[in-house]
Amino acid sequence: MAERKVLTTVEYITDHSCGSYRIGEIDSLPDYDVIEYINRFDEYGYEQIRDYAIRMLISATTQIRLLRMQKHRPSQAEGETT
Repeated sequence: MAERKVLTTVEYITDHSCGSYRIGEIDSLPDYDVIEYINRFDEYGYEQIRDYAIRMLISATTQIRLLRMQKHRPSQAEGETT
């Protein structure tokens, strides 16, 4: 069975009281984790991080496009001409 480990974590702000952050702001720095991973897995490690980041961007792009279409779609009541 394959052993799995966590490469990095992504933390984001869900609540604040000081006003220094924005709700939803990502508050993580993966630098150390990336350095350690690439030092361990060399070129293959770089390729894996790159491919993962690309998949994450594609997923985020797809989701925001769907959300924008839903928000900007005229309601059926507005579009009806009967």
